[in-house]
This record gives sequence, C-alpha cells and structure tokens, in this order.
Amino acid sequence: MLSLRLIRLHRKQIPRNCIGILTQTTIDIEILFPIRRSYFRWIPTSDKEFAESERKLLTCLKSPYETCFVDAGEVSEFQNLTKLTNIKIQTLAVNKLRQGTPLVLLHGMGLGLGSLLSMINAVSSQYQGPIYALDLPGFGRSTRLNFPTDPKQAEETYIKLLEGWRRALHLTRVSIVGYSLGGFLATSYALKYSDRVRELVLLDPWGFPNKPKKLTSLVGSRNPVAIFATISVTKLINVFATLRLLGPLGPLVHRGKKESKLFCRNFEIHARVSGSGKNLSEYLYHCMAANPSGEAAFRSLMDSIVFAKNPMCQRLYDLRVPMTMVYPQYDWFIPGIPSKELQQLAGRKCPLRIHTIPSTNHETILFAKEVEQLLCDMNAKTEDCSS
Repeated sequence: MLSLRLIRLHRKQIPRNCIGILTQTTIDIEILFPIRRSYFRWIPTSDKEFAESERKLLTCLKSPYETCFVDAGEVSEFQNLTKLTNIKIQTLAVNKLRQGTPLVLLHGMGLGLGSLLSMINAVSSQYQGPIYALDLPGFGRSTRLNFPTDPKQAEETYIKLLEGWRRALHLTRVSIVGYSLGGFLATSYALKYSDRVRELVLLDPWGFPNKPKKLTSLVGSRNPVAIFATISVTKLINVFATLRLLGPLGPLVHRGKKESKLFCRNFEIHARVSGSGKNLSEYLYHCMAANPSGEAAFRSLMDSIVFAKNPMCQRLYDLRVPMTMVYPQYDWFIPGIPSKELQQLAGRKCPLRIHTIPSTNHETILFAKEVEQLLCDMNAKTEDCSS
C-alpha cells in the first residue's frame, strides 16, 4: 500500500525578509513501500550531486590543478550572534608551484568557480604565477552562512573572509580579477587591504554607479520591460527564487533560458571540450538551486538589483591600487559610468585604464579574446609570494 507523508518545512532556514518561503524550503515527500522506500525531492540538488557536477566540469582543465576547502576563519551568523561558524571556501589552484604574483579570480552573482574555467585555460599556459579561483562564501560549494542584513556588515563579512582565505594560503600579494559582483567585492577588498593587492581587473563590475532619481534614465537602448520586471520581482524575492520554486522543472527551465544557453555555448567553444557546455549547465543549476545565502547577502547589498546601496563610485578616490575596468559593448543589465567620469572619480594614486570590448555583453565578456590577452599581458613578477 502506498502512502504519502509531508515531512516538514525547515522554517529556521527562512530569513524574515524573504517573502518567497517555498524558495528556501525543502519539502520532502516520503514514499513508503512494504519493502523499500525512496524520496522525492522538490528541488533536485544535493551536496553529492553538486560535487559530482563540479568534478565533471573540472575535467576540461588543461593545466595541473588541485581543489580544497580553505579555512577562512570564524564569523558570527545573523540571528545567532553568540555562535561562531567556521567558514570553508572551496578553492581551485592551477599551476600552484609557479613563483609569480598569484592571480585570484572572483565569479559573479549566483555562479561559482566553474564559470571561470575557460578563462583559466586561456591564460594558464602563459601566466607566470599560480592561478586561484574560489567560490565566494554563500555561493558554489563554499559555506552558505546567514549573512547580516545590514549592507555594510554584509560587505565587511565578505572582506573579512577573503582576507582570512589569503592568510590561510600564505599569499603575500595578489592580483585580482573580479566579474560582476566579484568586481565589487574585489574593489572593496583592495580599499581595505591595498598593500595586499598588486592590481585589479574588473570585468563589467556590478555596484559602481549611483542610483538615478528616475530609473527610466538607465533604460536607453536596453529592454525596458526586462529591466523593470527584474527590478520588481527581486524587490520581493531572491534572484533565483523562481528557479527553486519550479522544483523538478528547474533544470529544464534553466537549460532553456537564452542567457544560460549563450553562456554555456560560449564556454564549450572556448574550452574546446565536447559536452563541457552541458556539464556547465548542470553545475550552474546546482549553484543556483542550493541554499540561497549568497543571494540573501546580495539582496542586502543591492538597491533595485542593478545598483548598490553603498555604490563603489563614492569610494574610488580612496583606492590606492592600479585598476583596469573592462566593459562590454552591449549590456542591458548593468549600467556603467562614462569613462571621463570614472577618471575623475579615481584618485591620483589609482592608475585607471578603461576598455570596451566590441560585440560582447554581460554574459559573453568572460570569453572575449581581448580579456584573455589582457590577463596574459599582465606583468606577473617572478617573486616569492609566500609569507
């Protein structure tokens, strides 16, 4: 006889500011049989499946590599300030024995280190130092902690953990490449630890311009329906909440999205490994379907999704690190800042270069040949970077 039993809602995992309860809830339906039992999960993801999808994706790497969880230190979690949580950051190290300045790659919102593999393949043979890619806390396979809801505290938590990660690996000075949200966090880190950063390269960074008084001013040639729909929905729920709400249909919907297909197709072309695009799609689904603690942190940082509550343009004058900003020619999502204005915002101690890559957008800039060449040309000094 078949019987169905609703197990429970994990309400302790639901932040108070999250309206989409089902998006952060795992509903298990237990199916009892006389001899054996199986489980039907509403959201088809697990730590084991996530790790396996990452393992398959890493097979496209062409250089020696290793992965490990790096202990980034302890932080007190939101709603439980008396409890310290040990944070582990999933880290990929390529050409670890090379002696040049380490290159650290930070991914964008909702992604993981796997999204950066084609870039690593493109530069690893020429770059003189080791290359590190990591899952930002709250994303990928790193610890998914409960971040503070205050934007300043959430940003400070990220910077504290990135510094803990650097110390744990005994890296003296690094160059950082940040994509989208990763560009925002890389700049924030460099503002506090300028002596630890040799150079910044920001690929279509999020969170730099001030929010305009009227959002209609950011539309321009972009898609106004998509912009205002995205802004309206993300005021209420986390960015990938609907993907989780779709449950078993989530992977299918994710694979069918135009942006996902474009991203994965470009990845496979540049990785030159048959099937790597499909592996990336599977990996990215697990990145987005898991506990959305990084998304919650992003919601704390953002204002109408495309802007930051504490925009970076107001702090650039204090930056003391050489910086290269790379923007796509077409971008419906992230508004940029005119080049002349950026030059004025940056201080004298922040040499600034600005590049615009033709025929690219936010999803394809990671695969641009110009970006690969820029990273290959970086002056990686052959110095001992161990403290």
